[in-house]
Amino acid sequence: MYNSTFCLVPRGRRLGSYRFLEVLQSGCIPVMLSNDLELPFSEVIDWNRAVIWADERLPLLLPLNLRRITSHQIIQYRQQVMFLWHTYLSSIESIVLTTLEIIRDRVSLRRRSYEIWNTLPGGLIVSHVDSMDSCDVAVQRYPMHCQSEIKSGFTMLIPIRAELCAVYLERLKSLGKILFHSEFLRKIILIWQCKNFPPNNNEVKSYAPVPVEIVLPDERFTLRYSSNSISPSVRFQPFHEIPTLAVFAYSLNLNITVEQLNFAYLTWQEFPNRLVGFQARSHYWNTTDNLWKYDDNPSVKHFSIVLLNGAFYHRYYHHLYQTLLDRKLHEIVNVFNNCEDILFNCLISHVTSLPPIKLFSTSHIEQKRLSTNEILNLTELNTYREQRSLCIQAFSQHFIKVPYTGKHSNHNINSQYISGRDTPELYLPLYENSYR
Repeated sequence: MYNSTFCLVPRGRRLGSYRFLEVLQSGCIPVMLSNDLELPFSEVIDWNRAVIWADERLPLLLPLNLRRITSHQIIQYRQQVMFLWHTYLSSIESIVLTTLEIIRDRVSLRRRSYEIWNTLPGGLIVSHVDSMDSCDVAVQRYPMHCQSEIKSGFTMLIPIRAELCAVYLERLKSLGKILFHSEFLRKIILIWQCKNFPPNNNEVKSYAPVPVEIVLPDERFTLRYSSNSISPSVRFQPFHEIPTLAVFAYSLNLNITVEQLNFAYLTWQEFPNRLVGFQARSHYWNTTDNLWKYDDNPSVKHFSIVLLNGAFYHRYYHHLYQTLLDRKLHEIVNVFNNCEDILFNCLISHVTSLPPIKLFSTSHIEQKRLSTNEILNLTELNTYREQRSLCIQAFSQHFIKVPYTGKHSNHNINSQYISGRDTPELYLPLYENSYR
């Protein structure tokens, strides 16, 4: 079955159920030769996306109907088969959790939408509370009524870190003449990470034609064991303050034009569950010491990480960053006071099993050089690279996937994170994308 495209599942009682699960496990597309078979969890799972139904009264027409299925449709069927199997049916734990979540939906005033159950990351990751509105969850395909929210503009998030505390007003003033005049910009949020008091709101508002809000770090983001420094994860603290689904994370040292910004937002509208940005980095496996390494060479022809100095993503990932990731992953970020952008890339690739999207432009995108004093406050370049390499290696020890050994598996479609599994298969959820 692992070498087959289609697998026939005839009518049967116990044998039919066993054969159906066996077909799903192999990654083969089930062809159901039955007119009235009830498939598992059909209350929430749209099996028409993964299963081909055949009329048992007309078996001779089956070969002709299968030949009409295009290669693109076959790929879609296989992906959905693998997603449904790994998410809901691959273990007793998954089956029990799915059953309980379906019961939870039945007794609740509102339930998760059909699309959430049938699209990555699935109904087990997206909780009932979070999915009161299907538009608020990052999925690959949205219902039509969500299009107005996706196209309602974006919120710009600007973390004011220690190296920018002395120059941020000057940078904001220059940005006010360019990026702040984007027709899609709805709000600006400054994440205050300086030790001194934040500026007056009116002082900052004078640079922007849209509302500006300054967000102070929550106490849980203060690292008491590290001279009361602020965790870099504070940039993912705002959620309710963000009025739009689209978030543009921006650092004040990246030069882009308003045209590039608008194009990036329009691109994100087509891929609302992906990370879309301007500058990319990569990682590789060092065969000498058998460890993951961080590669900041922009000349390589592939990438797996998009930097958050200029990137669009869905607001919902702020919530997942705080609730889905294991506490040890947050501790790694806090210890190094670094790598939160890599962990954010891992999170998005983990729930989508897709690489980020890098945007290209005919004009050169540059980073503003920091002053000598600012450079002295930063980690030396080699130490910085080594820290990020250590982060990547540490992250690879805390993400777990369900193994899939099928012949047609290019990468694991479902990468559901489950902590504490007895037989874990650890992996690094960073997928490479090519420039070509």
